[in-house]
Amino acid sequence: MELRLGVPVTGIDAVAHEVTLDDGSRVGYAKLLLTTGSTPRRLPVTGAGSGGVLYLRRVGDSDQIKEAFQTADRVAVIGAGWIGLETAAAARTAGAEVTILEAAELPLLRVLGREAAQVFAGLHRDHGVDLRFGVQVGQVTASGSRVGGVRLADGTFISADAVIAGVGITPNVRLAAEAGLQVGNGITTDARLRTSDPDIYAAADVADAYHPLLGTSGSSTGTTRCTSRRPPPRRCSGRTPPTT
Repeated sequence: MELRLGVPVTGIDAVAHEVTLDDGSRVGYAKLLLTTGSTPRRLPVTGAGSGGVLYLRRVGDSDQIKEAFQTADRVAVIGAGWIGLETAAAARTAGAEVTILEAAELPLLRVLGREAAQVFAGLHRDHGVDLRFGVQVGQVTASGSRVGGVRLADGTFISADAVIAGVGITPNVRLAAEAGLQVGNGITTDARLRTSDPDIYAAADVADAYHPLLGTSGSSTGTTRCTSRRPPPRRCSGRTPPTT
């Protein structure tokens, strides 16, 4: 196995079975696996561009969040997915008061189903987290890089010294789309992670895997279900099918 770092791919030639690197060179392939990942979705509300609204994706983000927890008395976490729950637990461990704001009625509801979602909600309540479900964020109040809190659509104000946003991801599909692959809620694949090109596969966050019986997985972990990380695709029902 050859590992080449610092060589971004700028294009895929599916006909020639080659990828083009940013220095103009080309690398041939017989089979190609795309694991281009995703980008955290940004909050589409006033004040969300403040430097005080933090996202978790890279090691540097983790360091910044950890530093914020050392000085924050109150933390607001927007989104009750994996990122939101993990950062909420870390903030409580650091001694901060934590409020989770979530549009759904339970955390991880579409990912785990109602029974497991209720367990996660109870676990965080037991550790002193204030859970607010069925709410919509209307604004993040901020002055420069300092946040003051979150105002909900109904006017309720949640005071916070730090705001963590975990509101999903956007799959990085540009290379696939420009290569003519079918894309939708990610790069469209079958149950074997094969794309619309039989020699190109996609996996992890960028893959929108589909099983004819169980629906969309949204990942390559082998668990087939509707996913809450991105808006559900049309073929994904509101129910959570059995996992495999």
